Amino acid sequence: MRGRLQSVLGNLHFLVTLIVRKNVANQNNQRVQAHVNANGGSAAVRVCDFVRMNPPEFLGSQTGEDPQNFLDEIKKIFEVIQVTGNDRVELASYQLKDVAHIWYTQWKDNMGTDAAPITWEGFSKSFLDRFFLIELREARAQEFMNLRQGNMTVQEYGLKFNQLSRYAPHMVADSRAQMNKFLYGVSDLVKTECRNAMLGDMNISRLMTHTQQHARAPSMDRRRTTVRPAGQVTDRGSCPWIDAPKAQLQSRLMVDEHGPSFDPRSVGSGSQHPDHA
Repeated sequence: MRGRLQSVLGNLHFLVTLIVRKNVANQNNQRVQAHVNANGGSAAVRVCDFVRMNPPEFLGSQTGEDPQNFLDEIKKIFEVIQVTGNDRVELASYQLKDVAHIWYTQWKDNMGTDAAPITWEGFSKSFLDRFFLIELREARAQEFMNLRQGNMTVQEYGLKFNQLSRYAPHMVADSRAQMNKFLYGVSDLVKTECRNAMLGDMNISRLMTHTQQHARAPSMDRRRTTVRPAGQVTDRGSCPWIDAPKAQLQSRLMVDEHGPSFDPRSVGSGSQHPDHA
């Protein structure tokens, strides 16, 4: 009886050992599979997400292509699908075709196998150096520097401002610099009021919206905020000779041996000019 019991206990211990070992093996396999899925699976999902966003292509052989715009659009997609690090370069290079693809292949090969991983900043700089000539970049930066609202609406001016500011990042290095540059070119009809708004909690997006709203205000309200050169008359009530009758103005304009003499302060006062009293 005792021998049979020991045999049963031995078999039970053996079965428990097998079950434990099997569970441990399954857990290890699950960890390995999870690691594989985390790397390969997430990479595949990231590529699918990138392609689904319809990223632009760059050939490097078309006249109307904008290298800066290509980088900006690609970067926006990366931020949406949360692509970081070296994956940005790999995905962006997939959108390079024709001449641009040939350049990238040669550029990457010239770096050598022992080179450090390619960063997005390094790729962007080399890409622009190759496809966006310095003369064109300087011309765009100068265009941004000279940008004024002119006959454009505030919305059109804002769109042009955003488009050209990419070519002169040193002029809009921070929020304050952006707002100052925007107001520098905006119409005088809204400049003063919008500059006062900068004293509060404001950024470039809010400032553009505020400027558009103020520009749509009634014309009378806009005239009140008109900025005039120093010394220019802004209040007719303080200058009576502007509304004085023409005959009265002519009576005050007298010619003597030294030429015409006119004292606007005498208009409406009934007094004569001191030289002709």
